[in-house]
Amino acid sequence: MVHVDGAQAQQLAQATRGVDPAELVAVPIDAGKHAAMALVCDFTGELLARPFEFPMTLAGVRLLVDRVQLATSGRAVRLVRVGVEAAGHYHQPLVTTGVLPEDWQLIQISPAQVAAQRQLTGRRRLKTDALDLVAISDLLRAGHGASHRVLASALGELAGWVAHRERRVTARTALKNQLLGQVDRAFPGVAVSRACSAPRSAGWCWPSSPTRPGSARSG
Repeated sequence: MVHVDGAQAQQLAQATRGVDPAELVAVPIDAGKHAAMALVCDFTGELLARPFEFPMTLAGVRLLVDRVQLATSGRAVRLVRVGVEAAGHYHQPLVTTGVLPEDWQLIQISPAQVAAQRQLTGRRRLKTDALDLVAISDLLRAGHGASHRVLASALGELAGWVAHRERRVTARTALKNQLLGQVDRAFPGVAVSRACSAPRSAGWCWPSSPTRPGSARSG
């Protein structure tokens, strides 16, 4: 079988083919800095648990798991598909190794997909957590999103440090450009020498001997 949306969509469709939609469960999650929102529904669209909030802690994740298990108790469940909107770095604790049950299928949804889905339903200009959850659930049931490969703890920690370094480098570069811009405004026309006595690791060089236009002596 070749899916029209590519190999990723084919993999997601393969997991649900031939299964009663009532036995497939979708758990959309909208993560925030301190708390997240989630709901539980099946693939027919039946709401099994209304939107609820849980803290972004291990205790909060246990609350999420308990709510999902309570909502699906007494019914056959073949698959639990969890969709997490990639919200900067806020969603990272939910996709770390060993946080969610291993038999849950973890899908990452981009904010652009969520916004596009809201637009399809005529809610493009409305932005609430509940509407985002509905949009994410629509995407999960339609087989959109990307399967998230949970990294080992060491790799996850390394990815976190790399992202932290990138943010620090970006902030340093912005500060350097701002300072150089202010120097150019305060001393217009000053020629900055490329010679620098400061170490390269400092990030920028102050002029060792600034020279104003016309100040050079003629022979």
